[in-house]
Amino acid sequence: MKHFFSIFVIVFCFAAVSLMGCSESNIIDTEAVTGTVTFNGQPLEGASVSFSPKVSGQGTPATGITDTQGNYVLQTPLGAAQAGTSQGEYIVLIRKYTAKSTGQKLKNERGGETEMTQPVNILPEIYADPTKTPLSASVKSGKNTYDFDLKDQ
Repeated sequence: MKHFFSIFVIVFCFAAVSLMGCSESNIIDTEAVTGTVTFNGQPLEGASVSFSPKVSGQGTPATGITDTQGNYVLQTPLGAAQAGTSQGEYIVLIRKYTAKSTGQKLKNERGGETEMTQPVNILPEIYADPTKTPLSASVKSGKNTYDFDLKDQ
């Protein structure tokens, strides 16, 4: 799980740095977007919260990761650090991954075996499917707060 999360953070940071380049002129206008995610009434730690424009070209994709209290701050690779995203209508996708055993083992260099795992979303799939998610947001000028209380389906 920690390995998958680390890879996700590295890829996201690399993409952000690659897209921003060295010039401030690449930074877009953004609006602050924060909120809290709970699952069955409890704070959800380590979940990925993604805002995707409902209409292509009318908004900027952005992502945040929830902390121990379920709080997130959106970030887009095209904006300033932790500045949210651009105004627009968004579908919201929320996923939380954990490592699940594949049942396979590999020999390691010390002569032992290492169990193979794969990431598995532990939330109901409806929250991760862009064609079925009931979650949405309308980012306006100024501060935006969107709290999501996810339930077992």
